[in-house]
Amino acid sequence: MNKALSSILLIFGICASSLAAEKNRTVSFPRCEVQEASAVAASVKRDYLQKQVFQWKDDQEILGQQRPVVWVNLREPVNKGDNVITVHLTARGKKADIQYRVRVDCKNGSATWQRKG
Repeated sequence: MNKALSSILLIFGICASSLAAEKNRTVSFPRCEVQEASAVAASVKRDYLQKQVFQWKDDQEILGQQRPVVWVNLREPVNKGDNVITVHLTARGKKADIQYRVRVDCKNGSATWQRKG
């Protein structure tokens, strides 16, 4: 009985750690060294609506739809240092909201999406 319980707990732990690791996603992103933070935020929103939401099937399941309402919060601090801009994005669906902190590396052309919560 203890072996079976240990096995179940081990499998649950592996599944939980893989879900946690999946919360951070790094994708290619257009280089943006000369753009203002507001323009980069608009590009992040467009990237999510045109590419990421279709590729990330778990987002569709959480949101309950393929075309959520998406906005960026320009009131939250947008850090712009070392060609890195942080954008806060919210996607609202029929079932739930998803919030992301997106770290855009303008120089290297990448964006790291970190799901909050």
